[in-house]
This record gives sequence, structure tokens and C-alpha cells, in this order.
Amino acid sequence: MIRILHIITTLEHGGAEKNLISISSNLDKNEFNQSIISLTTSSKKYSDIAELNNVQLINLNINNFITALVGIYKICKFLNQYKPHIVQTWLYHADILGLIIKILYKKYKVIWNIRCSHLAVSDISYTTRIIRYILSVRSQKVDGIIFNSKAGLVEHRKLGMFNENSHIIPNGFNLEEFKADKKIREKIREGLQINQDVFVCGMVARYDPLKNHDHFIRAAALLNKIYGKKIIFLLIGVNINWNNKKLVNSINHENLKDKFHLLGQRNDINDILKIIDCLVLTSITEGFPNVIGEAMASEVPCVSTCVGDVVSIMGNRKNIIKINDVADLVSKVNDIINLSTDEKLELGVNLRKRIENNFSIVSTMKKYRMMYSNV
Repeated sequence: MIRILHIITTLEHGGAEKNLISISSNLDKNEFNQSIISLTTSSKKYSDIAELNNVQLINLNINNFITALVGIYKICKFLNQYKPHIVQTWLYHADILGLIIKILYKKYKVIWNIRCSHLAVSDISYTTRIIRYILSVRSQKVDGIIFNSKAGLVEHRKLGMFNENSHIIPNGFNLEEFKADKKIREKIREGLQINQDVFVCGMVARYDPLKNHDHFIRAAALLNKIYGKKIIFLLIGVNINWNNKKLVNSINHENLKDKFHLLGQRNDINDILKIIDCLVLTSITEGFPNVIGEAMASEVPCVSTCVGDVVSIMGNRKNIIKINDVADLVSKVNDIINLSTDEKLELGVNLRKRIENNFSIVSTMKKYRMMYSNV
């Protein structure tokens, strides 16, 4: 049996976290024994999933220099006890730790998992820039690198990050978890006091300048002028609430307070997607945005900026828009609104079929299994 130790910066909410939990839950337990170390904390949801799947989860709660030293001691102690065949690290800060482990414990196979593609210096901290530089110049020291997007691999190679055992393994989606369901759709809409026949245009993203919520809000203002009571707007994610002054000011500036539902961070995204009629992504940068695949699996049409591997996920450029092009976004959403009932049903079936054929959790697990078995 192959023992794998996953080390991740945090196991709260995010694409990398979701992907790690999915892998640790779905890989064959007769073939792989997996443990997870979170350098900081873990959400209750992911802690419960790990426990349910007999995956040992350790939270180091590192938040200062002293706790960092204690955390390093605990990692070394666990390595000596668990004796993993593979150490899989996730995200830059954990990857630098993986490099240190490889230097100190040459017998362990170390694989990095790189999740981002946007590399603009202005958008990352000085510490992260230093870590990224070290990772790039020492990338041949580790036993392999997994990128979750082609965009991520290309951009990191420009920085000099090269390893002969590099692979692109896209995120996989659980088709049982993400699917259309009319009864759940009606129930959640009723709970949120949203009329069943209203068109819901939604965006799932934490509040962050790189997610570019203002683009969505400006487009919402124009769509509201066209459709009035026939359309509402939904925002979901970390720091998406009425206490967020910047976000609320942007909404109020367009006189849209009564047209927006701010749902904050949710653990039931799979159900929330069922009430959305069009999923919008206005990001300035992405690697492999999970929400696009999740929406498509749920038969929800998507409109997105051309970032990361979005075109690869969606399969064409029909609903791809330019960053900050409000008119283009309005036009694409308008096209979806004006589809006939039969056209919407056919589109939904085709969207789900694309995810099933290209990005299912089953195909992703096969690629991870091959990587772990052959490293």
C-alpha cells in the first residue's frame, strides 16, 4: 500500500482544498493510505469528510514564528512515524516546505501541486515572490510537479520552473453531487424568497480585486434596465455580505440594493447552483476555476472572461467575454435569457455531457493514481 502525506497551507474553502479532499476521499483505499497536514486550520465540512473517509487530518494552527517552529517539529515527528512513500504539497507555502523535506529526507518522493496561473508581481506579496523564485530555481530537485491548468504550466515555465516529471491534471467533478434538480431548485428559491419564474444571474467568488465584482455589478445595472422585475442577481463567496462596505457601495452606486442577494460563504454550492439560470465569472485571472465545471455539470449556462483554462473547460469561445467589457457581458447574458425552453434544456444537457466526457472525478482520479504509482 502506498502511503501519501498531503501538506496544504490551509484546508478551509477554495479550489485547491476542495480538490485535495476529493482526491483523498476517492482514491482506492485498498491501494493508498492518505493523511493530511494543514499548516493552519480546516473547515468543519472538510474535517468531517476526512473523518468519514478515514483520512487522518492534523491542523498545525501556524500563525506566528513560535507556532511555525512547533509546526515544523510536529511535521518531522509525523514523517518519522508515518514514513510516507510520497509527500504531496499543495500551494506555494506548502511547496517550499516540500522542497525542504526533499533536501532533509531524500528517501521521500516529493510532488508539488501548483494551482495558480496569474503571476503579476503587483498582485502578490513580497514573501510569496521570494518563495515563488526559490521554487522556480529549485524545481528540478523534487520528484514531480502537478499543474491543474495548462495556463499555470505555461506561465510557471516562463519563470524557469521546469521538471521533467510535470503533468497537467485538471480538477474533476462529482456528477452525483453537481446535477440539476427541479425540486431542490424550487425549495431553495422559496427559502430565499425568489420567484420561480425570475431569471437569476449569479456569480460564485470570494470578494477580491482579482475576481472583479464591479464588472458584474455594472453589467447588472444594464440588465436591470432591460428586464426589471424579471431578473435578480446573486453573489456567493467569502466576504460577500452587506457588511462589506466596498461591495455595498458598488451596488448602491448603481441603485441595485433591492436586486441583489448576498449569500456569503456557503457549504451547499451544489444546491445553490441549481437556482441559477446563468453563472458569470468576471475574473481578471484564474487557473482552473472549479465553479465553471460545477455549473456546467449542473446544466447551468456560463459566461466568463478568457482566463486560465476556461476555454478548455467550456469547449468553445461562444460565451467568452473580454475583461471589463460590460457591453459584451450584457450581450452574452441576454442571448441566454432569450433562448427558448427547449434550447435551454438542450444546452444544459450538452454542458453536463462535456464535463462528464472530459472532467469527471473518475478521469481525474485515474491520472492521480498513475502519477502516484509511477513517481
